[in-house]
Amino acid sequence: MWTIDFAKPVFLWLLVLIPMLIGAHFFFLKRTQVKALKFANFMTLKRISGERMVTKNVTVLILRTLTILAFIIGLAGTSIWYDGLRNDFDYVIAIDTSSSMSARDMVPTRLDAAKEAANIFVNTLDSSSKVGVISFSGVTYVVNPLTSEFIPLKMKINSLNLSRVSGTDISGAIVTATNMFSDDSRGKAIILLTDGSDTVGAYMENNILAASNYAASKHVTIHGIGLGDEDTLVGYLPEDFNLTVGIDKGAIALMANTTGGDEVYPKTTDELVSYFEEVNSRSHEAKLSFDLGNYALIVGFILLMVEWILINLTFRRVV
Repeated sequence: MWTIDFAKPVFLWLLVLIPMLIGAHFFFLKRTQVKALKFANFMTLKRISGERMVTKNVTVLILRTLTILAFIIGLAGTSIWYDGLRNDFDYVIAIDTSSSMSARDMVPTRLDAAKEAANIFVNTLDSSSKVGVISFSGVTYVVNPLTSEFIPLKMKINSLNLSRVSGTDISGAIVTATNMFSDDSRGKAIILLTDGSDTVGAYMENNILAASNYAASKHVTIHGIGLGDEDTLVGYLPEDFNLTVGIDKGAIALMANTTGGDEVYPKTTDELVSYFEEVNSRSHEAKLSFDLGNYALIVGFILLMVEWILINLTFRRVV
């Protein structure tokens, strides 16, 4: 699957020049032919040029149309994105630190399981990869920007604690994580670990979809990981309160499907670790880009030279 991206889509308005060019070309060609019929010997012109007059004008029109199209493609910053294989991949690990992550259906807690698995994942990555970490509850914090210094990164992962801010802002976490990636040609993926639904952005319609579409527009893949069992007692209140937390599988499926990522629900720490190992083993799968804009500009200049040569050399010859 492939898509076309424009860094400066405003230049696409210049495409209206192409039909204008074609219309003007045939308009002035018609006027020139009418004048030739009035003031020249048509039979002599035909004997000299044959059908080359028409062929010449059509060739020039095609060259000029292709030249304008090439320059527009170049000015618009056109890139082609496609699914391919690569070895370099960057990640942002987004860890839910809301109070429900204290539940003990994963040993010792959901948060501790996520931290342990994240550290193991970082250990197995290639040294060329960069990893960033964010934590999110009611608000999102950048724990560490993208870096290849893994030792201090793991220390910051280990230092994560439950947030004092209530709520779970999944959509905000997606947008923040997406903005952490640089605009280069490396593969980009968010690994989002959560056990709840998007409560903070619930007042906004389709907030998860909007955030996922934003990530997809930046060619970022989201792997949604739902932690724990459904309807598990929260870990920060006595069992007598009988307060349970669930997993919004619909939201996790939406963000994964929108960006071409995974949707997984590990039940144990070992299953979570196994999933991270699997992601690392196939990290060469990514969305790749081909910068068409620069090549289009080169083609445009070549076409200009070809047109100049044809007009000043080839088409000037009289047979």
